[in-house]
Amino acid sequence: MKIPYYLGSLTKLMKNAEYFLHSIVFDNTKERNLYSVALLVTILELSESCIVLMSNSILSAVPAVFRSLLEAYVDLINMINVDYYYKIMEATYLKERTRTLGEAIKKGKSNPYLEVLSSKEDIVDIYQSSLEKLTCLKNDGYLPIKIRKKFELAKADDLYVSVYSILSDESHNNLSVLGPRHVSITSNGMYKITLHKNYSFSTIAQYLHTIPGIIYHSCDSITDVVQKYNKNSLLLLKEYSDKIREGIDKEELPISEE
Repeated sequence: MKIPYYLGSLTKLMKNAEYFLHSIVFDNTKERNLYSVALLVTILELSESCIVLMSNSILSAVPAVFRSLLEAYVDLINMINVDYYYKIMEATYLKERTRTLGEAIKKGKSNPYLEVLSSKEDIVDIYQSSLEKLTCLKNDGYLPIKIRKKFELAKADDLYVSVYSILSDESHNNLSVLGPRHVSITSNGMYKITLHKNYSFSTIAQYLHTIPGIIYHSCDSITDVVQKYNKNSLLLLKEYSDKIREGIDKEELPISEE
């Protein structure tokens, strides 16, 4: 009954996080504030997605969603701590946009996935406009950023080379994860492929332990860029988060048995 108990506790924490979110008052005319709150909403939605997946025993999808959650959390930390970070994010987006538009212009007719985009009459103008915006941002010192640099900027490079790397193995379906994810050995030594394999508590515990901390610290961090928020709700978030994490710590189980 451990997993249902902690999932239930996480669901209660999520409800309180939503209450906290609705209590926020902020200046949405400032890009930094606007995107910080948008990232917080993304973090809450991705956290809830992980909870729903775990509640329905669809564990193979959790690492990929959790990886996006971790990236969003790093982006939020950078957005709050670096005044111009939203411009770096814009430069990163424009770099990818111009690459896609360029491919559509060159190979749109031969690539069925770019055919609709390449058929736009003003695609060349859109490409040129995006390229000019990117050039202006670069000239002003706002360069596109890679994932690892995001973590380094957030002073979380240790997280990148460890947890994020493992999550990437899961997201890319590397051979190292296919066995634990789908293969079981029967009593007579035969291999068996399993859909929605039952996972041990210790495997799920790493997510149950980390998600509450991300939710609380994200909500706590956002207070630096908002004008008003419910303080009691934030205190309850910390209380719920600490209780879940302390409970899992007391289980004294290895992080993974798979």
